[in-house]
Amino acid sequence: MWLLACLISEDRRYRDVAVAQIEAMFDPQLWPNWRDAGHPDKQTCHLRHDQLSGDLEFDYDWLHAFLSETQRQMILEGLDRVATEPYFQSVHEEQPQLDWLNNVMIMIRGGLSIAGLALGDDHPQSGELISLATKKMQQYWTVYGPERSYNETISYAVSVMDLVRYFEALRPWSVVHQQSDPQQRIVGKSPLPEFCRWLMYFTLPPGREAALDDGDAEQRCSLYYVPAIASASRDGILQWYYLNNLHTAEETNLRRRYSHELLWYDPTVEPVDLEGHLPHGHAFRGNNMCVSSHTD
Repeated sequence: MWLLACLISEDRRYRDVAVAQIEAMFDPQLWPNWRDAGHPDKQTCHLRHDQLSGDLEFDYDWLHAFLSETQRQMILEGLDRVATEPYFQSVHEEQPQLDWLNNVMIMIRGGLSIAGLALGDDHPQSGELISLATKKMQQYWTVYGPERSYNETISYAVSVMDLVRYFEALRPWSVVHQQSDPQQRIVGKSPLPEFCRWLMYFTLPPGREAALDDGDAEQRCSLYYVPAIASASRDGILQWYYLNNLHTAEETNLRRRYSHELLWYDPTVEPVDLEGHLPHGHAFRGNNMCVSSHTD
């Protein structure tokens, strides 16, 4: 919120609020428990590192022109301490969580690589952060089943947001570096549109995740990444799915990101009602082999 207010108004008081929050986040006296609890010490880098670096990329990128050199250095040094240095240590030690083809890998590598994209020439290892993710993120496409069903539970499927965030962030960077066509959007191609249809079958009124395995029967779906896929694929069904399942960040266990939706939502994609376009039921034979049946 403060970042957007600063960009729109150019009022540096909003910048000052954002910078104060960043400084507090880096202060171990104010926030001593920034590491994930319950993970073995040998895992130097885990999910919290993704959450820190992947979100701070917005702060640094959007505020860059308003930051003093001292403020930029504060953010760079803080990121190194709480994110990039533990990450590089984990890479050097070949810790296994960085190679698992599940939500943990794409969240860690995705978040750190997005930080690399945002930091650019301001960080000497930004290129390495990017290169360490790309091959693994592309390999992750193989986890989806023959009908693009997910290889984990419904609740963990929200981790696809990190794929979307990564490839959408990589696109403008690749264009600037003349490595891709500006019209090319990977998130609009298989398997992500088909994955979203799989997820539709396991979304229950009013926008709840099907409580399979360790899911919560009252958990609302966070679909903030779906507008990017709908826009890239020009898919009206996905647009309808998103618009008819909007829940607050609090209702989705803080897994909704309004700032991303602001960038990704494309009002020119006309929503198309699912009725008459998809069967009411389907049995998925790949991965978790879920069966869904709806009356409408």
